[in-house]
Amino acid sequence: MFDRIWDNTSVPVIEQAMRFAQLRHNYLANNVANVDTPGYKALDLPESEFREALARAIDDKRSGVTGTVDLKDTARVRSGAGGLRITPVSAGGDTRVDGNDVSLDLELAKLAKNSMEYQVLGRLMARRFAFLRQAVRERLSG
Repeated sequence: MFDRIWDNTSVPVIEQAMRFAQLRHNYLANNVANVDTPGYKALDLPESEFREALARAIDDKRSGVTGTVDLKDTARVRSGAGGLRITPVSAGGDTRVDGNDVSLDLELAKLAKNSMEYQVLGRLMARRFAFLRQAVRERLSG
């Protein structure tokens, strides 16, 4: 019964988006940490491909194709029992003489945007839990 209630909320969508943001943060932070490493090539996760996969999963749930928000596998986005697996893509800018292609300004901007998105998603998740908690309380007291 709880699974049915859970799946009919926005929690699974927020959860998938938070997982993506967490994985992406690791790549972006790694790029910043390697800004001075000769030969290092910046990597990022395919944000638009993930968003499209999530949008398709939401549409499938709404149209009744699936009962849950299940991401459909794409070329770089995989979801399953093992969790969310995303193949990184090259994200570098111009390659310097030392072979490094990290643009510190670009990486810091992407990192800030990603962090803000994660914080917003965290707040949304907290509100969803508060809403569910209130619904359970009212059900138990009523």
